[in-house]
Amino acid sequence: MRRQRFAERLKNDLLYLGFLVFGALVRLLPERFAYAVGRGLGFLAYMVLPGRRRVAEENIRLALGLEEEAAARLARESFASLGLLGAEFLRLAGRPDLVRARVTFVGEENLREALAAGRGVVLFTGHVGNWEICGQALGVAGYRVHPIVQEQANDRFYAVIDRLRREAGLRPITRGFSLREMLKALREGGCVSIMPDQDAGGSGIFVPFFGRPASTPRGIVVVARLSGAPVVPMFIHRQRPGYHVLRFYPPLALKWTANRDEDVRVNLARMNAFLEEVIKERPEEWLWMHKRWRTRPHHEGRGTA
Repeated sequence: MRRQRFAERLKNDLLYLGFLVFGALVRLLPERFAYAVGRGLGFLAYMVLPGRRRVAEENIRLALGLEEEAAARLARESFASLGLLGAEFLRLAGRPDLVRARVTFVGEENLREALAAGRGVVLFTGHVGNWEICGQALGVAGYRVHPIVQEQANDRFYAVIDRLRREAGLRPITRGFSLREMLKALREGGCVSIMPDQDAGGSGIFVPFFGRPASTPRGIVVVARLSGAPVVPMFIHRQRPGYHVLRFYPPLALKWTANRDEDVRVNLARMNAFLEEVIKERPEEWLWMHKRWRTRPHHEGRGTA
């Protein structure tokens, strides 16, 4: 047990050291080279993480119906996009003027009109494009945004990310018992940003996602119902390395009836269908290496992808 703890601590120390070196490189190198380093690290991860590579390729084959070779190409691009995400975030975060210059808002009137209703806004987004730069752009634009975030196992790594989020004006809420905080933020006229595109385990609701039942977090629908806040889809896409378009869509038309359980299922299915279309526009920018379909309905048994 002591040896395991030492090994885990050593791994976290090495990862944190690598993170610091990576951050220094992308800040010091010319921009083009910095982003090349980010993409290169993504490609390296594709090569040295066979488990995640297999998950990504299987997810792509099953979701998009691609052949093995095409799925492998898309998986490599997805890993490269994730590496580029890290380089962009570490280069732009904490530099508000640069963030403003590099992120173009489209459809911002949809967000402003929804906020004018006075009930706050639930921002529906996902792990598409550079979601961290999305948060930075909202914060420096003056929006009061509370992103729902997952704490990381490496405390020091998480502390750096958390500090950069807060410096941009974001007010993160940690996943878990956070319903009260979310409702308070909405009552005060703020935005709560939720990414319901990861496996929710046994607590989720099974609704279709790319034609397969996927355990989906129900919180976004619960919060929208309890608060009466409109749900505004918001997704960011990369124009080219370091430059992004953040698009706000009109509020979703959600269904509210006396049958709350059915409302959760129907509305989550609508959100998943919306997200599918967003992903299909730029499939290389979604997090295919996540085990999105890991939790299976009881009659299917446990899955791996």
